[in-house]
Amino acid sequence: MIPVYEKNIEAYEVYSPTTDTKQRNHSLFHLFLTVLYLSVMLPINILRLFILYRSDSGTVILIFFVFMYLENIGMSIIETYFIIKCRTLDNKFFKINRDLEYLGREIVHTLLSIIEKTDTVRHRVVYDGDFYGSNDHSVANAIEIIRIRHRLIRDAVYVLINLFGIPMGLSLFTLCVMTLFDIYYQVFSVWVPIRGL
Repeated sequence: MIPVYEKNIEAYEVYSPTTDTKQRNHSLFHLFLTVLYLSVMLPINILRLFILYRSDSGTVILIFFVFMYLENIGMSIIETYFIIKCRTLDNKFFKINRDLEYLGREIVHTLLSIIEKTDTVRHRVVYDGDFYGSNDHSVANAIEIIRIRHRLIRDAVYVLINLFGIPMGLSLFTLCVMTLFDIYYQVFSVWVPIRGL
């Protein structure tokens, strides 16, 4: 599935290439996000494992939590990868919308200049201008290129939905269940009477 996604992004780049500066900014964002995510998650998980180890909770429980935290880190890496891919698509959609906005302004400007140049004497319209503008690209070609770019990115979105839909849903489900257990544990551990007093 990822090769299909990458092919769609490469095909999009043919029609609207990303500059080196923007590519470098995207790479820095990806690096920052990954480092931030791991710098928050790894110390917390290591501290929890250290607390479990020091409390002599048992080898089986310690091994269970080690595997649970490894799964947690693996799921976090997948989620970060998904965020990065979604951010890439967001940037592409932003470029498409910006180009549509520029095209709309250009069309309105062209139509206003046509209206200003038309002569409506004796109910006849004389057009003295170039509808397609000063360049060799027509409005129809520009719209077609934008349509192709949108289709490529839309197909990439469908690939991401098919690839990450179930894992992200299971991740949210696991997060909700773990939150429920954490709340249950916190509420009932506070209300348990202290023995020996």
